[in-house]
Amino acid sequence: EKVRKSDKPDFKANVTFQLAYVYSYLGALDEAYYPKAAELFQAYAEGWPDDPLAPEALYQLAQSRRKAKQETAALAAYEKLVRDYPDHDLAPFGMFEIAGVHSVGFEGPDDRLELRHEARGRSGFARGAIAAAEWIRGRAGTFTLDEMLAETWS
Repeated sequence: EKVRKSDKPDFKANVTFQLAYVYSYLGALDEAYYPKAAELFQAYAEGWPDDPLAPEALYQLAQSRRKAKQETAALAAYEKLVRDYPDHDLAPFGMFEIAGVHSVGFEGPDDRLELRHEARGRSGFARGAIAAAEWIRGRAGTFTLDEMLAETWS
């Protein structure tokens, strides 16, 4: 109650963030705690979006939502992390968790060239893994994707 009524935003932010982590750690023991962790991480991310810990709060929010089996909410948190904090160290981890947004770019003094791939789900990855398993069956050794594609696409 003292935290809720506090007129010190730094104190309230710190307590909110720390409590979120406490509930997250408790979630490792009992999954019933993950929704509370997510609630607190979300409160932090929304209440202090300019704070240096806001991207971490979003990442932990997504992790907590995923562990609470709330996939849509987890994906939304990962997307917000990548969209709002693209230069943060956790953004690439968020991109990895999104159903497959990958990009490679080349930057010069006057322009930037970017090639982007966006999967609409994980089923394409699953089909690729099955195709690779079928192709490699009965073979010995180490192979590259180029070898598999050269043989299957020719």
